[in-house]
Amino acid sequence: MHKAHPGYVEIIRNLCSDEALLLKAFISTPLYPFIDIQSTAENILGFRRELSNYSHLHKEYKVNRADLVPSYLDNLRRLGILEISLGIAITADNTFEPLENDNELQVIKELIKSQDREVSFGRGIVRLTSFGAQFIENVVDEKS
Repeated sequence: MHKAHPGYVEIIRNLCSDEALLLKAFISTPLYPFIDIQSTAENILGFRRELSNYSHLHKEYKVNRADLVPSYLDNLRRLGILEISLGIAITADNTFEPLENDNELQVIKELIKSQDREVSFGRGIVRLTSFGAQFIENVVDEKS
């Protein structure tokens, strides 16, 4: 049974084709791990975020602009479809290590180290909101 929400039209207007493709990922899997790459310097409190919302979604779903996936996730959060939670981690073994050790991140890591800074990671999850689950069920999932 379709439960069309009046906001669906505005959401569709605010999606690019890559974002629509990424939404298909959430049909079968309700959440995905992501990392933020951070740098710290000795004797300085806090950290600097170098890259946010890095996931492997671009490897699972062939988007046109893999470099924009972190921004796509931000937009989907802005639209109320996704929740992005830093500091909430998945407890299954070897969940975040493939992200943290990804060869795509070597350039950023080397740049941080060349500035005499240390590389660290923030771990989190991206998952559907209840509104996002309804949107996917009624608009994205072809079985509905």
